Amino acid sequence: MHSSISKSELIALRPCELSARLALFGDKDRLTLRQAIKLGVTVRELLWVISRYDPNSLSNIAIFAEDCARAARSYAADYADYAAAHAAASADYAAAAHAGDAACISTDSVELKRQLDHLIELFG
Repeated sequence: MHSSISKSELIALRPCELSARLALFGDKDRLTLRQAIKLGVTVRELLWVISRYDPNSLSNIAIFAEDCARAARSYAADYADYAAAHAAASADYAAAAHAGDAACISTDSVELKRQLDHLIELFG
């Protein structure tokens, strides 16, 4: 699989809406995968091109997609547990604050700072 495609290679693949696809090239003869993504080419379109280059690549694409889905499910499960734990802690802090129990909130400030730092690290 090439990491770029030329205008002539794209023409040979005979995609739909060829003129719109060629317009993405601008004055370049080749377009890299990174450039294509930045220009708004969808994953579906990229997979179409890849599958035309090498029909045997479809099994590799399926394996890659399954790996991505598995990683996404794992991340979602981990994040859900993490979010639930911190939502519960936030509810406790909020309840303490409403009750006027400032000591409850401030006694665990080191842990709260660690949790906030972790959230900043996750979500930047």
